[in-house]
Amino acid sequence: MKVYMISSSGREQLLRILTPGDYEGVNTLLGAMAQDIFIDSITDTEVCLLRKKDFTALLSRTPQLALKLLELYAQRMADTENQTRFLTMENVETRLATYLQALSLQFSPSSHLTLPMKMKDLASYLGTTPETLSRKLHNLEDKEIISRKGRKLRILSPSGLNELAEN
Repeated sequence: MKVYMISSSGREQLLRILTPGDYEGVNTLLGAMAQDIFIDSITDTEVCLLRKKDFTALLSRTPQLALKLLELYAQRMADTENQTRFLTMENVETRLATYLQALSLQFSPSSHLTLPMKMKDLASYLGTTPETLSRKLHNLEDKEIISRKGRKLRILSPSGLNELAEN
């Protein structure tokens, strides 16, 4: 599922992709005001709904769950900070290289990656257009930093990717 906001100009800003086992809506369960956040299913999805009173009772009975939830919430905040950092980088190629490095590390460094979202969603996540993202991916292929077939990607030159991420 994709979690996104709509800007005042009507542009979709992807916040995160939810994968099996992920959660959304904890802010509301913990008493925060609902935000203008939208969620769309991008594949067949099963959803579990939890009422606030049931959630509160569960946390009271299971302190370890409360601690794990805090840990997951802290990671989500760190991910949000990383995305904010992406969006403040002026160069789209730098944003893309930084994202690919983080994705590689997420899978216990691996040179073989599968992009977890469609190109239009990745473009939104990185704060660019699908056309610009496509050009930047082609540039990385031309420089022999990556090879790509659809959403399957292989990092050919980790040092080249690192150099771009540091710009």
